[in-house]
This record gives sequence, C-alpha cells and structure tokens, in this order.
Amino acid sequence: MVKDKSLQLFFSLVLGYLAVGAFPLLLLPKGEIVLWLNQFHNPVNDIIFSAYTHTGDGFAMAIVAVLLLLFNRKNFFIEFLLSALLTYVLVQLVFKGWIFAHIDRPHNFFQEQNIAIHFSEYIKTAKRYSFPSGHTTAAFVIATSLMLFFRKTKFAFALFLYAFFVGISRIYLAQHFYIDTYFGTILGIGIPFLSKYIISLFRKNNYERSKKGI
Repeated sequence: MVKDKSLQLFFSLVLGYLAVGAFPLLLLPKGEIVLWLNQFHNPVNDIIFSAYTHTGDGFAMAIVAVLLLLFNRKNFFIEFLLSALLTYVLVQLVFKGWIFAHIDRPHNFFQEQNIAIHFSEYIKTAKRYSFPSGHTTAAFVIATSLMLFFRKTKFAFALFLYAFFVGISRIYLAQHFYIDTYFGTILGIGIPFLSKYIISLFRKNNYERSKKGI
C-alpha cells in the first residue's frame, strides 16, 4: 500500500483514468476515438502535438537520466536506466517485435476500410507495430519515476497530465489507437516498480553472498 500522500494522489489520478477509460475501450469500436480526435486537426494543432509527442521518446528519457545524475542520485539513476531498458525490451522487442507484430497502425487500418483521415506533415507516419504505444509507455515511466524521486504533491497533477497528453497526442496524430495508449499507461506505471523489484533482488543476493563470504 502506498502511504506517501503525493504518490497516493498521483496513482489515484492514474487509476481513476484507467477505471473511467475502460468504458470507451470496451464500448466503442476500434478506431472510433482516432476518428473523433482527427476531426479537430488544423495546422496549429498539428505543430503542437507533433512537437509534444516527442516528450515521450527515447531522447526525453535520456534527458531525465542526465537530470538524475546532476542531482547526484545514483540509485535513482540506476533504477531509471533499468526502466528505460525494460521499456525498450518489453515494448519494442517482446510486444511489437514478437507477440503483437501483426497489428497495424491507424494508417493501414483505415486504408483497408477506405476511410480517409488526416496525418500531420511534421512527423513520419508509421504503418505497423501499433500495440502498445511506446511513447505513452515511456511518458508514464518518466512520470512515475519522477514521482518516486521527488515525492511532491505539487508535481502529481503536472506529471500525470504530461504523460496523459502524450497518449492523446499519439491518437490525435493517428499513430496509435486508444487501446495502444491505454495499455501503454499500464506498462508505464508498472515498469518502474519492476525495476525497483529487480534491483532489490540483486542487492539482497549480493548482501547474502557477502555474509557468506562468497
């Protein structure tokens, strides 16, 4: 159970979103939310969301890693580095590259149905490997890791909204379906805790080995 009030607030926001967000996931046809957001396209929104979506990529994770080094927090840096590695392995290699490699993105999905949608000219349109959303996963890994680091209530809303709107940007730009970002959220909040667990096991094993003089 999370006892820290700032973490309680952050995870309440995330779990609240996942609870409410389960309804459109279950009730709406695949692609419906993409079409709904796509109708709001205009040059200004294209520029804003095309730029904002990059705050959930590998470069953004690298910036966070550098900031943790500047704060001289070696333990958090190692945990975040492992989280970034797990994000790549799970999302890119396991899910997209293997288990769900057959799932197309909105471009191919709507093309097959002869439905025309708008794509931003400011980013490259991906066509395959849709599930899950790597950008959304990375954004929630960043948000969750920073909450675990700072543990400040004033950051809870900002970090949640930052990651949430990365997911929205992926749908608006027709790079992902809602289901991709929904499960990207779940992965993103889980990976930092998986990192903590793996590192704690490693440290426990080293401690026991040192006690035995191995």
